[in-house]
Amino acid sequence: MQKMIRFSQFIPFRNIMITARGLVVIFIFLYLGDLAAQIPGFPLPGNVTGMILIFFALQTRIIRLDLVKKGSDLLLKYMALFFVPPGVGLILYFDLIGKYWPSIVVSAVVSTLLVMWVTGTLYQFLIRKRNG
Repeated sequence: MQKMIRFSQFIPFRNIMITARGLVVIFIFLYLGDLAAQIPGFPLPGNVTGMILIFFALQTRIIRLDLVKKGSDLLLKYMALFFVPPGVGLILYFDLIGKYWPSIVVSAVVSTLLVMWVTGTLYQFLIRKRNG
């Protein structure tokens, strides 16, 4: 007599469901961030607020990392595709970019260097704090 395989044991279905669960959790936090951003006078955009909320939920172990890992891995795998529409949209603004390109280049370089400096400084601070 053959042993019957339950539908939930079907490996591809299980992987799809785990990935979908992670995406649902991520989108719930995005929605919560969007709700918070609708509060008058709230200083942050909804997507940033959602990322902060999910960060704190992960740090405080309100949600486990394995709950969102597969969903976030999927989003990271195809992240380059999310930049195609804005990149194509730049074509509409070539005359404006051509007019202000020195300011754009300077601000991009300065902000990149500033982010690298802050990240490096914070990393060194955290390493020193961890090592005592």
